[in-house]
Amino acid sequence: MIRRIKTNRILNKNRLLQLRSGFSLMELLVSISIIVLITGLFFASYRTANKQAELTRSVSDLSSSYRKALNQTLGLSEFDGAVPEGGWGVHINISVDDTKYYVFADRNNNGQFDDGEASKDSGGETINTPRNINIDNIKVNGSTDINHLDVIYIPPHPRVIFHSNDTAIGINEAEITMFSSETGNTKAVEVNFLGLIDMID
Repeated sequence: MIRRIKTNRILNKNRLLQLRSGFSLMELLVSISIIVLITGLFFASYRTANKQAELTRSVSDLSSSYRKALNQTLGLSEFDGAVPEGGWGVHINISVDDTKYYVFADRNNNGQFDDGEASKDSGGETINTPRNINIDNIKVNGSTDINHLDVIYIPPHPRVIFHSNDTAIGINEAEITMFSSETGNTKAVEVNFLGLIDMID
């Protein structure tokens, strides 16, 4: 008799579990809504992070361009079949185009960028920033009134010279700030008189 009662209780519990197993329509709708909400938040965060990463990548590319000019100077890389006397450098002119900069060879040793010195066929390079990212400003020794900047590495040491707004006197460091119009954020690259390059938030 006791066995039969226990068996009936177990059967009744199994029937109740069978009746209660499964989701109601309301539970299913709430679960789907939560999943959709979390997915939407994830994609919104992903897009913002992707835009921020694009600015970081652009600043990193500018830093790499300075390192490329330094390496080409140290490696005595040729431009048009000859090692440039004035070394290699990076030219930025935001008054002409704030979305472009050049890796160039100072072949006439005048300490500044001239047309034709960034020819890709001869070893130079023209770099365009991604869409919605531009070079916002250039500071030299803390001044923000700078339109263009040439940073040149002169062989064999290399010695670093800065040429900005038609002067090369007394410049110890330069800071180039890039701006993302999509996020409103800025990041900068700093080059000092030793040629050391640093990325700044």
